[in-house]
Amino acid sequence: MTPTASITKTKTTEESKFIRDLKKKIRRQISRGETGAVRQSLQKLQKLKPRDPELFSLFAEVLLAENNPDKAEKVLLEGLKRHGETFTLLYNLGRVDERKGEYLNAYDLYRRAELQAPTDQLKKQAQKTILSTREKISGGKEFHQDSYKITLHGNRQPVELDYKLPRLAARKRILDALLAHLDTGSRHVMELECAEGIIARNLADHGYLVRAVAPTPHAALKGIGLEFPEKFRRDITIPPEYAYMQLDETNADRLQETDVVMLLPESLEWYRRRGIESCANILACLARKARRQFFFYLPKPNTDTKLTSEEENHLLQALRPYTLNGEEPLLCLEHKGRHLYRIDRDKTVKANRDKILPRGVAAACSEAQVFEVEVDKCRDFNGFAYPHWGWNHFVALIEQLKEYPELDYKDTVLKKFYNGFAPANMQELLFPQEKEPLPPLNQGWASMPWREGNHFFARERPTTRPGG
Repeated sequence: MTPTASITKTKTTEESKFIRDLKKKIRRQISRGETGAVRQSLQKLQKLKPRDPELFSLFAEVLLAENNPDKAEKVLLEGLKRHGETFTLLYNLGRVDERKGEYLNAYDLYRRAELQAPTDQLKKQAQKTILSTREKISGGKEFHQDSYKITLHGNRQPVELDYKLPRLAARKRILDALLAHLDTGSRHVMELECAEGIIARNLADHGYLVRAVAPTPHAALKGIGLEFPEKFRRDITIPPEYAYMQLDETNADRLQETDVVMLLPESLEWYRRRGIESCANILACLARKARRQFFFYLPKPNTDTKLTSEEENHLLQALRPYTLNGEEPLLCLEHKGRHLYRIDRDKTVKANRDKILPRGVAAACSEAQVFEVEVDKCRDFNGFAYPHWGWNHFVALIEQLKEYPELDYKDTVLKKFYNGFAPANMQELLFPQEKEPLPPLNQGWASMPWREGNHFFARERPTTRPGG
């Protein structure tokens, strides 16, 4: 090393240390409320490193300390526009929304910040903030004939999210095919065009670490929205990480490599809007990002939108260079024009649905939240059994609907059950023959271990279905 190079390297090291120390000093000044001093320090930092993305965050922190969240928001949005998503920009923008009472927006920003955290310490900081913010959000469900609505309360205005049951059923069909072909040795999964997040959430329940990417913020919110009304999921399952972007050739190449990549659009219009040649390039790029498996889905055609056999074949041929032996992708699902294809990128891939779900003792040390148990060992909340030798109101309803598919709800065995079986407390439920009071069971309803709630004992029984 020449003397000049040595001097240059020493100077660069000293400058980097000076900038790090200056940033620490600025944050101390912000915490102490030294407005004048902090602005002088920021001007000095701006001269030394004018293109540092952290400048925007530091300026925003000063504005927040001065109780000026609107200006802080403008500064942070400009920083995101210039530098893209960074931890400090997203995290501080979340603080701005939390200050404004927009907890849903803040929750989304904190989750995105966690994905960008450069250190474990910052990641833990984001996770702690995510949990505290989630406590400020609530949600409820409203059921209809072929849909249900979730209303989230966490912003200044409630957010209503509609979920169509036929669409969810179509995603469930894809999920079943995926579980039959998914590599049991993979750990990380990325689902692109994730719709309502049903597939991502179920894969997370099966023990996979899932990143779900939606095309719009509202679509991502529909996935996140499912977390709040569901009583069983709070602090139990690791939920999917949600993000959103409009997938094209450019940003497809920016995605990180992961074990399994899935492209699962809901409509063939997704392919039409981009053009077949561009879609072929996107598929090839996504296949390169998959270390072990790549799946892609061609939805059901309709009168307005369909792919010719030549166009579909062109997409398949674009993937042949990325299969193990140059073969065509494997068809995993074919149902009324819907096609799900799979290619393996690693010869050690093991697809076995029976091995995805843990059984017996293996469930205790598995990260999966669903596992297999013999049906004769299962009971519902009321203590009813599911096999033929027992009785369960939902099993009885299914059997009845098999015989009378057009039966109206008011004439079902389920309606009769709800009308006739209405214990007033837990003692009447569990010990109907016991005449002597058994406090506190005769006073209300004990919470089950998996149930969410601040009180172990409730006076009113939790409803399972509105109107049931």
